[in-house]
Amino acid sequence: MVVKETEVCNRPHADERKKISVQGKARRVLLPDEALVKIGFNATEPTGSLVESRYREWVMKVSEIINEMGELTFSSPTFSTQVKEIQGKEERTTSLKAHGYVHIPVENIGNVLIGLLEEGIDFDAPDFSFDEGRPLEPELYQEASSVAKQNAQALLNGVESQLGKFIGLTFFDSDNETVTHSLSSFKPELFTNKMLLTSNFQIFDNLRGAIKGKIGSRGKNLEKQDSEEIIDWDPKVLSLLSTKVPTKIQEIVVTVTYEVQV
Repeated sequence: MVVKETEVCNRPHADERKKISVQGKARRVLLPDEALVKIGFNATEPTGSLVESRYREWVMKVSEIINEMGELTFSSPTFSTQVKEIQGKEERTTSLKAHGYVHIPVENIGNVLIGLLEEGIDFDAPDFSFDEGRPLEPELYQEASSVAKQNAQALLNGVESQLGKFIGLTFFDSDNETVTHSLSSFKPELFTNKMLLTSNFQIFDNLRGAIKGKIGSRGKNLEKQDSEEIIDWDPKVLSLLSTKVPTKIQEIVVTVTYEVQV
């Protein structure tokens, strides 16, 4: 068969280069940067001046706890008056309700929450948030590229070939994946990324230890108590242990292409 110059030749040429393309991945786990905690005040007294006095004391107490560890805002208090007739006489009481919000950088969350607990301040479970503008570290790209190259080398070692000239590289950032863990089971063993084991993780670990220590101060041994005994304890303390701490997983996927030397 004669191949004319105008025809496409599908036969392999001797000088056609053999290539290999292999992926490599690297990931990191991010802890929250901030917590938002809602605090509440509710009191009823015989007179409005008395309930206002209690409210001012509460604001001062909260402000002392937060100090410079977070940003504090309060709502306008709501007053209501109740009238009851007792033995033919009217009895009036005044109620006051108010709430506030505390924005706490994650490095201060343990001190703030334990302080609120110790002073009997009512608060909801914290809501956590991440710094969305935080860029990926250059080391993460480097790690993914290195893994891709190692994978390519491992494949060729099995067929007694070697990596040749580097041809190209492509990469993409995978979508963020958010996973939640209960504070009571928040342990470093849950994660494989050594970048997580920094001061931020230690902060959550210390918070968990402080909460367990507060429970232990009641003369109880946390590890040996069954659920029936635990329900009799302060529900606010126990609810903190079940607080969901989100962690965000970011992943880089790199594909490298090399020539193959046979």
